[in-house]
Amino acid sequence: MSKTTKRLIVIILALMVLTSPIHNLASVFSATPKKVCAAELSGWESSKGSWYYYQDGSPVTGWQKINGYWYYFASNGVMKTGWQKIGGNWYYFASTGVMQTGWLKLGVNWYYLNSSGVMQTGWQKISGSWYYLNSSGQMQTGWLKLGVNWYYLNSSGVMQTGWQKISGSWYYLNSSGQMQTGWLKLNGNWYYLESSGKMKIGWLKYNGYWYYFKSNGVMACNEYVDGYSFDASGHWTGSAAISRALLIGNQNYSSELPGCHNDMNSMAGMLGGLKNSFKITKYPDASASQMLNAIKSAFSGATESDVSLFFYSGHGLSSSGSSYHGSLCGVDGSYLTPSELASALSAVPGRVIVLLDSCFSGAVISTKDGKVDKSALDSYNQAVIDAFAAVNTTLSAKAGEMYGKSKFVVLTAAAYSETSSSLWYTSEGESSAFGVFTRALVEGCGSEYYTGNYTGSIPSDNNGDKGISVTEIYNYILNDQYVNYVDQTTQCYAANMSEILFKR
Repeated sequence: MSKTTKRLIVIILALMVLTSPIHNLASVFSATPKKVCAAELSGWESSKGSWYYYQDGSPVTGWQKINGYWYYFASNGVMKTGWQKIGGNWYYFASTGVMQTGWLKLGVNWYYLNSSGVMQTGWQKISGSWYYLNSSGQMQTGWLKLGVNWYYLNSSGVMQTGWQKISGSWYYLNSSGQMQTGWLKLNGNWYYLESSGKMKIGWLKYNGYWYYFKSNGVMACNEYVDGYSFDASGHWTGSAAISRALLIGNQNYSSELPGCHNDMNSMAGMLGGLKNSFKITKYPDASASQMLNAIKSAFSGATESDVSLFFYSGHGLSSSGSSYHGSLCGVDGSYLTPSELASALSAVPGRVIVLLDSCFSGAVISTKDGKVDKSALDSYNQAVIDAFAAVNTTLSAKAGEMYGKSKFVVLTAAAYSETSSSLWYTSEGESSAFGVFTRALVEGCGSEYYTGNYTGSIPSDNNGDKGISVTEIYNYILNDQYVNYVDQTTQCYAANMSEILFKR
């Protein structure tokens, strides 16, 4: 190419540059680099203290299920934690953002979130038990009043039903958990629950009538308690029952039988110190006819609500095959047969307690080769038991029937014996005899034998209610050291072994 040609090309290019717009000029002489994006964001990302979750390069919002767990993200993508109100319901998200379900403890409070995570309120049945969660979702414990009804929720929040002992008092909550007040009948027994719901114990005047509720809350009816009589409706009849006792100690036979007067006096001391104190008649050294007359005299005026106690300490006759078998022996050689005794006592209105400490010593007891005939002793006691069973009656409906059981309670000293049932006690050079049966009876009831004074404790009272039942005194006598020493086994006839005989 010639120089002239080259010069011409340069001139043409210069003219093109001078006539072109500025932006076209830049495009010609500069090559602006295109921005290259980093890889698109995905998964969990943290920014300025908040967490986000990215999909396809963008943060997700709203409800999201990630790796099997539910999360909630705000409209700006921020992951939510703690309590959140969403769609009118409250949810709780852990610090990791995971939605919580089931029981949740925050501070001292428990909450319950259902399977959808919604916080529950009101009554909720969870795993078979009822709970109450207040409007803030907090599980309630203790007493709870809703409307006019009271409920009790234990320390685990479970609604309680049935009998509940709370702060030392008994309450009854029905199957719906509602605390009951007023009259309540359960299993045939009546109870009274005060306006506070507490089970009533003791006296109650209601609609003009007096009622009595025993230590277990059961209303007394058809019985007497602490000397008071109650009819079938539980009304106090207006009069207190009277307890009477006839105590006979036959000691001065032609051959003296030591200890019988001590037995009689010891029983008098014990009975006089009871809560249900007895009016006592003592009759030492009586004949058969005198014993019968004493029964009529001592128990005169008895009513169906009263208690009459007959005690005898003396000889008992073993005469197998005769009508006198098992008789109580008068000091004059006369005999009061078991059937005569049972017949006389059956004519006494009300409850009758019979305690027989008959000594089987000397010639009165049949012997074989100088030894006590156990079969004769066993037969004697059975004759007494049979006699009372034969004339057994129940108390009239007016008396309340004392649980509807039999009229008599009979305790006899022994089923058999190998030695005399009286022992000697020596103190400070003085000797005195006692009947082992009577001593066990008196001391089991909490009295000292020789003085009759209350010792302050009741050895036979196994349940600590200060009431001595037939079972308690019977078992105490059976296990007494002196009774076992002389090899005696007390016999008992009673339809209701749990009946209270004596009350301290």
